[in-house]
Amino acid sequence: MRLWALVAVGVLGLSATAWAGGELVTSSRQVRDGVLLGRDLQAGTLDSRQVGDGGLEARDLSAAARRELRGTQGPRGRTGPPGPIPQVDYSTVRATARAGGLSTAKASCRGGRLPLGGGMREGSGRLVLNSSYPSAARRAGPGWVVAVLNPDGAAHGFTAYAVCGRVG
Repeated sequence: MRLWALVAVGVLGLSATAWAGGELVTSSRQVRDGVLLGRDLQAGTLDSRQVGDGGLEARDLSAAARRELRGTQGPRGRTGPPGPIPQVDYSTVRATARAGGLSTAKASCRGGRLPLGGGMREGSGRLVLNSSYPSAARRAGPGWVVAVLNPDGAAHGFTAYAVCGRVG
């Protein structure tokens, strides 16, 4: 019960002042041989007010005290249930962005699948993605919609993508 006993006493919140060997302890230099034992403290003389925030660090404790504080590893827990494995497929649709305007395209999900994600790709570097969002429209079916702005004077192609799936 060396220095780590000091921590336990401080955490218990006992009251009064810390005394060691008959004198008030105000710094670690006053602790003889670098060790403060329980018998060095008068009963009820140490509380958390004497150990300020960050006052004791791991390096202040002996290796044995650090091992004692760490404890032993508990038993391994049960394996949890498997997570849902999505049944995923991809849908694409190629479209043309008309010159100087806003164009939309929808990559549709089929077979009862719903859109999980999506986006667009274009190679001209001229098109600006205006919006990209899932659609669950009943009449047109679920999918992923993208809208692109083409500020250029010529038409450019782009591809809308949907990641479609069932979860569970």
